[in-house]
Amino acid sequence: MSCVTAKHRWRLTQGNKVKQSILPALASFGIALSSALTATEYPDKPVRVLVPTLAGSTPDVVARAVAPGLGVRLGNRFIIDNRGGANGLIGTELAARATPDGHTLLLGTTATLTVMRHLHKEVPFDALKDFVPIGLVSVRPYLVVVNPSLPARTLGELLALAKARRGGLIYASAGRGSATHLAMEFFASVTGIKLRHVPYKNSPQAVAAIVGSRVEASMLSIRDAYGHVLAQRLRALATTSSRRSPQLPQVPTAAESGLNGFEAITWFALLAPAGTPRSIVERLNTALGEVVVTPEVRARFVREGVEPADADAAVLRRLIKRDIEFYGNLTRLSGVKVN
Repeated sequence: MSCVTAKHRWRLTQGNKVKQSILPALASFGIALSSALTATEYPDKPVRVLVPTLAGSTPDVVARAVAPGLGVRLGNRFIIDNRGGANGLIGTELAARATPDGHTLLLGTTATLTVMRHLHKEVPFDALKDFVPIGLVSVRPYLVVVNPSLPARTLGELLALAKARRGGLIYASAGRGSATHLAMEFFASVTGIKLRHVPYKNSPQAVAAIVGSRVEASMLSIRDAYGHVLAQRLRALATTSSRRSPQLPQVPTAAESGLNGFEAITWFALLAPAGTPRSIVERLNTALGEVVVTPEVRARFVREGVEPADADAAVLRRLIKRDIEFYGNLTRLSGVKVN
């Protein structure tokens, strides 16, 4: 026979209810405190930034431009780790599978995060599920360029020439599914012109083909085209950004040339593996926003032909979602497939 009275049972019951309400609150407080301590202590060792391209490439230059400033602001070194191969898939997968403690980050690109999923049957990561955005770092516009022998000195004249030709213009790209290939296909879809594509293995080969008059036109990065434009081996008709390039201020934008609303850019962004504490992501975002506007980084970006971007995580997430849909539609329209 139990000696616990009804009064005692009520007290025991109430005690259990109090425990049931207090314990989750204590747990939540513990998680919040742990997160705060994590953010305060972070980074407690060097941070590895995986770049899924080779040293010397534009993503590599962008990463190396911001790494020192991030290190100064956060109190530890940011080390660039180039893991090129398989069109950027190898390095990006390594970042996706890394421990989500903020000590391994990814310098992601338009190609690796939004395009490759439409060109390859199997991509070993999901840009929206496997990563958390930290912020945009920079964007890269292109130049619409032609061989000087082509009788077109403006974008309008190029379009008129292309429309008058039954076979269309012959253009070079850095390979099937490359940024220059997709940019030209987008250009053709917007303007209604016909194009004949000649893919090369890389950008230097595509540039050599235009300079050597083996093809007539292309879209090239400012980095690839700049010296040839100055030497008049190539003629730049327009930039695909919403504003003129500081390196080539005499070249009008596509919008100024009559192609209203046309913009073709690729972007570079900093991301962390999914599950990285929010407090760490916010610290990284704040530091990145400060770094990209410094005169040193801006000057390095100008030399590389890229522009500083809005380092906002929400903007980046929306951009990834938008570009996944955009490149899905564009690759279907153009019939582009790598494997």
